[in-house]
Amino acid sequence: MKSTIEQSCLSRSSIDQVDSNARKLVVSGKHSLFDRLFPFYDHFFQSSELPVFVDYIGFAFFALQFFFVSFWSSNAEIFVGKEDGGSQANDVINLLIQFFLHITPKTDSKGNPNYLITFIAFTACFLLIVLFLVIEITVYTVKRRFIDSLFYLAHFLIKFLNMIILVPLAIFAGTLFVDVWNYPEAINIMFLVLTVIYFAVLMVLFSITIKLLCNTPFIPSAPYAGWNYMPVQWIFLSAPIFGFLELFFHILESWTFLVLVVFHMIVVCLLSYWIIFLPFIPLHMNVFTYGLCVASGIADVFVIISYFSSLHIGYIICLISIVLGIVASVLFYIMQRRKIKRVRLNLSPEQSSSISDSDKVEIFESLGVHKSENNAYFCMRVGLSEASELFIDWSLTKFIFTNHDSNRMSCLCVLFMTFFPSESRLLNTLFTSATRKRHLNLPHRFLLYQVNRIRSLRTSSSSNDAAEKLQSLIQTRHRINDLIHDFWLTIPSSTLPFSKLYATLSKSNVLWQEAIKDYPNSTRIAEEYSNFLIDCSTNFIEGIKMKRRVDLIDSGQNFSIDISFKTFVRTYPNYIKKGIIGIRGNFINKMAHGHGSSSGSSNSADKSYSLTTNSEIDIELEEQIGQTMFTFSRMRLALQRALISRKSKYIKMMNLSILIAFIVSAICFIVSYILLKGWFQNAQESLTRQLYGSHARFTASIATLCLALQWGKHLGKFSMMEQLVYYDEIETEWYDFIDFSGNLKEYNVLQSSKARSYFGQLLTAVANLAQSGVDVYLSSSVIISRQVPTRFCDGDLAVDPVNGPLASMFAYNGFMRSLTAATPESQWANLSYF
Repeated sequence: MKSTIEQSCLSRSSIDQVDSNARKLVVSGKHSLFDRLFPFYDHFFQSSELPVFVDYIGFAFFALQFFFVSFWSSNAEIFVGKEDGGSQANDVINLLIQFFLHITPKTDSKGNPNYLITFIAFTACFLLIVLFLVIEITVYTVKRRFIDSLFYLAHFLIKFLNMIILVPLAIFAGTLFVDVWNYPEAINIMFLVLTVIYFAVLMVLFSITIKLLCNTPFIPSAPYAGWNYMPVQWIFLSAPIFGFLELFFHILESWTFLVLVVFHMIVVCLLSYWIIFLPFIPLHMNVFTYGLCVASGIADVFVIISYFSSLHIGYIICLISIVLGIVASVLFYIMQRRKIKRVRLNLSPEQSSSISDSDKVEIFESLGVHKSENNAYFCMRVGLSEASELFIDWSLTKFIFTNHDSNRMSCLCVLFMTFFPSESRLLNTLFTSATRKRHLNLPHRFLLYQVNRIRSLRTSSSSNDAAEKLQSLIQTRHRINDLIHDFWLTIPSSTLPFSKLYATLSKSNVLWQEAIKDYPNSTRIAEEYSNFLIDCSTNFIEGIKMKRRVDLIDSGQNFSIDISFKTFVRTYPNYIKKGIIGIRGNFINKMAHGHGSSSGSSNSADKSYSLTTNSEIDIELEEQIGQTMFTFSRMRLALQRALISRKSKYIKMMNLSILIAFIVSAICFIVSYILLKGWFQNAQESLTRQLYGSHARFTASIATLCLALQWGKHLGKFSMMEQLVYYDEIETEWYDFIDFSGNLKEYNVLQSSKARSYFGQLLTAVANLAQSGVDVYLSSSVIISRQVPTRFCDGDLAVDPVNGPLASMFAYNGFMRSLTAATPESQWANLSYF
């Protein structure tokens, strides 16, 4: 019995150890490969964002793409233009669809589409987005820091550019698919494969961005930010998916695209249902998106109706869809305001402080909070935005966390609690319970990763994580001290040890700065960092600043910058305006009654942080602190200040020389490229014209040879036919010209047709060359002038040669071959022209 109990305890201990390791992997961002993106996106959401109007422009552009996809312009015959018997209004709509959805490729001389320029444009966009992400992650992996100055570009590429090119990229991939299906050329197959790869990668990247955007405690200013990522994600991903499928259905019967339209209507209806619960943070975005979905669904209905009629009423469908979409938005807004008001009144009853817990439960059950996660989410959202009494006393949060055991609702409660710094105790309880959940998906793991960093930022310096990090940093400092000591014992003759020592110091300094950022109020980390700066980096000025920082922290200053709370106040300023919470995040009413669960930050946090980080310390105070830290402080500080900004006088000249060399190299490259491109292009065009002429002469000769062989075969005078048939079986490439075992007259017709085609291409190339301004008289005079001697036969008599233009003689020769081939062989001997 005792051994069984011991085994049970050991088993439970091992399970707890496994769970503890799994939780550490989740909160540290090491659970899966995609979790390696967490540091980038954590910095991405905390960095400076694009101006709000840029995000609105991007979303408006995408909204038009989403709307125009519902017209199925490449399948439905409802946008016939004025030239084809339709309306001029249809031409305008076609232009809009062409602008927002399609990128029309240029055509070559044969009228075939040339996808090269379009493909290069999409390739450039893809490389910009992906390479930027790869470079930032690589820099972080090596240096443990990001390039902050490039994060404006990151917001533009990942949030703006990626959003507006997804639909055109999908339609371009669909167009290539249809073209390859009909005419499988190697170059287009390569374009298709690469375009599909671009589309898949950008779709996954944007999907991850939207998921994490809707599960971050740093509320973005983008209009499409939300609390529920599922509808937001499908609004953005459904348009490119259906844009591709619209072209894909071209290879099927025409009626099959109606199935796609019906399926699109189902998706739009599902999106409209999700929007009822307000997935977007701004209310007006929910109203606008609901009207957009309704307009798209109505357009789908009219497209199905127009399929069975011959009416070209595309512009009417567009106007009706827009009008009904606006009406639906107005009705949706009115209904949502009433619904929000009803929930707000229930969550903010009169004399809420005297309501018992059982009465609160009855209120929550009357709202259906316990029945549906969507209802629970809606009530949580309304409670947060309206600062309802039953929300800010956390009874609603606790009720939802208790009655809904799903990962989604648990993480939502953790997310909302993160916005209130004073409720750290309740946040820790919910966070611990959430990290024990099984099967956490990517956005939930990202939320817990960020919340863990916020908890570390807000808590004191006595946490276990801070102690572990400090211990590893101290060991690194000791190793660097040993390296420096060995360096001075045996001074090397090469510069390689200098480079290695500098790289080691830089990497260690980055780790110390990361620790300062993660634990800004830790006096031990700040003090040890000060020792590192003085002993290892000999940066006395910054070492004194860190020592001053330690003194300020001991005196009660707070150096943490709570970006999560700042973004919350920016989004919901009524919490400050109505006096519900203070600028430090503490509830004013709770502070008066002593109900706060933890103390808030100091009122002078921002001021003290600015003083010690961005400002200079008084020189007298600096010398006073320096005397307590190291000897010869005044001399060392003066020496550092004298050398800190000194550089070689040739540095500026070297930078200027590099810039001039780059400009000159770029100019030389561009000039060389233009000259070589023109030369090679002229040579290529000349060789192409020669190729057309050679092909025309060769195929015409083959056609004449076919008639001669057929005549000899008919008379039985050609004894080598069997031998040629034998060679025909061996040399399979002959099939393209002559099949000696078949009817040679058919091959005469085939080769004559090829000869006419090649000669026509030659004439077109010469005409294009003349149109470009080149004098082609000397090179093409043989085509139009009477310079080609041609001998005609009248029975057995040969007439004297007659000069004529090559074009006329070539056409006459082809006509004679066709006329002979149309006559039976038995009559060939009686033909005067044979």
